[in-house]
Amino acid sequence: MKIILFCLPLFGKAVIQKLIDQGTPPSFIVGPAQDHPSFDEMLKIAHGFNLPVLIFEHSLTEKIFVKRINELSPDLIIVTSYPHFIPEAIFSAVKIAAVNAHPSLLPDYRGAHPYFHVVKNGEKETGVTLHLLDEGFDTGEIISQKKFKLNARETTGSLEKNTTSVVVSVVADFVKQVKASGLPKTQKQPTGLYFKAPRVKLPLASIDWRLTANQIDQLIRAANPHYAVKTHLNNESIVIFSGRPVESTSNNKISGQIEAIDEQGMRVSTSDGAYLITSLICPYHWHGDPLGAFELGLIQEGECFSSEAV
Repeated sequence: MKIILFCLPLFGKAVIQKLIDQGTPPSFIVGPAQDHPSFDEMLKIAHGFNLPVLIFEHSLTEKIFVKRINELSPDLIIVTSYPHFIPEAIFSAVKIAAVNAHPSLLPDYRGAHPYFHVVKNGEKETGVTLHLLDEGFDTGEIISQKKFKLNARETTGSLEKNTTSVVVSVVADFVKQVKASGLPKTQKQPTGLYFKAPRVKLPLASIDWRLTANQIDQLIRAANPHYAVKTHLNNESIVIFSGRPVESTSNNKISGQIEAIDEQGMRVSTSDGAYLITSLICPYHWHGDPLGAFELGLIQEGECFSSEAV
């Protein structure tokens, strides 16, 4: 069975290894465009498995690349965590099916970065959906879904890692099933209003300290480790990396006010309690714990961060 795998390092290495182990190795690997940050790493991974790589310069619609895919006439095209939209000229070249392993429970969180939005919205579970490719973005008919629960302190980074084994399992089971009995039954995605997962624009807007401590915590965990969540103090931007909701110790609290700074961190008032910041950056001055920034005179108890909507 001829399989072309479109992938990035995030899931690519583990998926390749599993397919090789079960006796259904990919015939060709397609990494990202040559100017993508992961191009060299994906090339090394493919060569490490002694697998040939199909390369395009900027776009999957390049005539030479499309011609090569069609000449190969693969049985399956499998897409995992891929940064480029797959055009019909590519996915229509398959004999059996072209599928994508999307890291959410479609039709919820259809889009470029479901991890961020899943964590930010405080979801308790997520999953992986294997679906057929079509002319839309994550809109094709569903082949299978596998759910799993999020950890209580999940971040975007940890969720990406935790999703890997699920993607590997879903893809491997699908290939095994196709080899044994052909393409399984599919079902159309439900229509209606569902959560979306658009690409996150950088930098993120400032924290709105009028939100609850949990909402602020979800945003900061969703941003970790790829994005920067900012807040403003005395016309300076401060980047918040980590923290957790705690009880407020102030009787006359104002949302965004610094209640206390000590060895544990910096306690900031929110609408329903407080948020304990444990790691931050004061640009050009300090990167680390809030107490160090306090000792440098960069932040003071009683000062207020501005509250701007995210």
